[in-house]
Amino acid sequence: MKNKVTIKDIADKAGVSTATVSRVISGKDKVKEETKQLVNEIIKNMGYDANKKHSLSYQSSKAILICVTELVNPFIVPVLEGIQNSSRKNGYYTMILQTKDSYTEFSEYEQVLKEQHIAGVIFLSSMTGQQLKSITEQLNGRVPIVFCSEYVENSDISLVGINDIEAIQKSTSYLLAQGKRKILFVNSTRNHNYARNREKGYRDLMKTHNISINEDYFIHLPSVNYALAYSA
Repeated sequence: MKNKVTIKDIADKAGVSTATVSRVISGKDKVKEETKQLVNEIIKNMGYDANKKHSLSYQSSKAILICVTELVNPFIVPVLEGIQNSSRKNGYYTMILQTKDSYTEFSEYEQVLKEQHIAGVIFLSSMTGQQLKSITEQLNGRVPIVFCSEYVENSDISLVGINDIEAIQKSTSYLLAQGKRKILFVNSTRNHNYARNREKGYRDLMKTHNISINEDYFIHLPSVNYALAYSA
């Protein structure tokens, strides 16, 4: 039995992202002409049915799904308020899916999207970049996705976040300006892109100021947990 060709198969063959393939198929967004021709040729050669119903989003829907790991983290609250305010101004409403200790597989998200008729998904999640990648690679091209804070490297999925290196260097520079030199660095695991960037920013700044780095000053928490970080 011949395996069913997927958007990911097309993307891998063309050397582009699944989002790019989806844009070529939909014809709604601009794609370089040479890329468009390449993708269309591969679609034809692989026998992919570009007209099949593969979408998990609904154009008539006004619901945006926000995936959050936990709601007790004070960082989450103002971000959620911002998303909800912007959604209302544009005629949309939001639904919150708390994913802590669950929703780790693509099939679980697929089921929610099929049942709830969602227009798009925002991942405001503390999942690692690798975990996000395994899920969003299969969702990408089937529903609009936006990353918030954590993200997948080398992906063209839209991201809303901060410059983590610049942010940690500003806060560390403030402490240095106060005459502090023994600065404890509390971070999550290096499995998170933002955590690696923040640690890099800290280390680079300390080297710039010729301050020796004491590895004992680094604490890597096993999970992104506000209560745990506060107690540390």
